[in-house]
Amino acid sequence: MERTPDGGGGGPDLPDASTDGGTDGGSPDLPDASTDGGTDGGGPEIPRDCGNGTLQAGETCDDSNANDGDGCSSTCSIETDENGWLCRTPGQLCVRNVCGDGVRGAKESCDDFNAQSGDGCSATCMVENGWNCPSTGNCQAAQCGDSIIAGDEECDDGNPAAGDGCSVTCRLEEGFKCPTPGQVCSRTTCGDAKVEGPEQCDDGNNDMGDGCSPLCRREPVCSNGYCTAICGDNVILPGSTEECDDGNVRDNDGCSSQCKLEPGFQCQQLETEPPPKVEIPAVYRDFIGNDQPNALRHIDFENSTAGAETGIVKATLGVDQKPEYAKEGQPSTTTHGKTYFDHWYRDSAKSKTLVETLMLIQKKNG
Repeated sequence: MERTPDGGGGGPDLPDASTDGGTDGGSPDLPDASTDGGTDGGGPEIPRDCGNGTLQAGETCDDSNANDGDGCSSTCSIETDENGWLCRTPGQLCVRNVCGDGVRGAKESCDDFNAQSGDGCSATCMVENGWNCPSTGNCQAAQCGDSIIAGDEECDDGNPAAGDGCSVTCRLEEGFKCPTPGQVCSRTTCGDAKVEGPEQCDDGNNDMGDGCSPLCRREPVCSNGYCTAICGDNVILPGSTEECDDGNVRDNDGCSSQCKLEPGFQCQQLETEPPPKVEIPAVYRDFIGNDQPNALRHIDFENSTAGAETGIVKATLGVDQKPEYAKEGQPSTTTHGKTYFDHWYRDSAKSKTLVETLMLIQKKNG
């Protein structure tokens, strides 16, 4: 009689199903589903260690604790009470969202990194009337013509029309002032010693070469052959500290009132051909001749038949950059002393002063 091996069936011995390496129901043993390496419902279990200071899947914050009420809840979700919280860095405590931190909170309609009013976003982080505040960037004027000066607007007369002192982009037009939003603009008067509208200066006179032209524009100051640039004179001289000079002292056009570059603009110095024409200020003084029956008549005009006379003007200008009389104490056939001569180049009751522009046309080839 042939002897059969233990386990019978004529095949090789199999491990006992009760052992680690055995089988149950004819298939290999699988790891227990309750262990870390097992399965639950067919998918891996996502680890969640809230409070370990590391931001993991399913968490919106982790402040190294599992407490509620500190911005990051016990389930590692950002809390939304009050104006909300900011949980920027895992492992660090959250901070309350406050006006001026640059993040728009639940109760804020804007946040421009400050808590000051008057710039479009108020001290309580609410959009101010007449302004538009995007989610990023600075607040801007909502609309030109709404009678509210906002953003880079210089005026707002309540309409979008041009030619009335306030342009279609709500910038002051030459020769106008618009002091009251929503009201009609009015003309400025250059020479009244009041800087108004787009005037760069107003020194109350019609003199040229004194830093402020008769057109109320800044001039370079020159003396003894040397000139010093002034912001707004449209000139950048060698050694100047100006970053730009666009010929005005207005902000929000790329070059500030201090001749510094403004953010968001690019100003380039270009070398170009001279323009075909230029306009320079010209001052005319009209006198009543001495032959007229008028109390304001001038003795130097229409009062001589002696013909031309030379030598009445000094070779150099005076300290006020005007011609000086050279015949003081000497006989003259056409003039009647320094006082009357000074009227020729200076404003006085004896003359009517007219300020205009003189156009110079470029001549090619010299």
